[in-house]
Amino acid sequence: MSLLDVNFFRSKRDISSTENEKDVIVSPYDVGERVCDQHLEGIVDESFLMYMAVLEEFGVMIPFTAFEMDVLKFLNLALS
Repeated sequence: MSLLDVNFFRSKRDISSTENEKDVIVSPYDVGERVCDQHLEGIVDESFLMYMAVLEEFGVMIPFTAFEMDVLKFLNLALS
């Protein structure tokens, strides 16, 4: 995935549940990379990685509500 792909995706779909698209960072990845292998430097607790397909296919909006986050943490589910 390239930065061009990310920019095209962002131009076609809103993914911020707060309607502030600048709150959500979308970054490209290299072929063969998996989100579960990635780490965001210097960002703690407020971040996670997921595939764009989840956003596209299921209409997921970010950030999650406190309730949604609590349910995911309780179920010990990885967002990827």
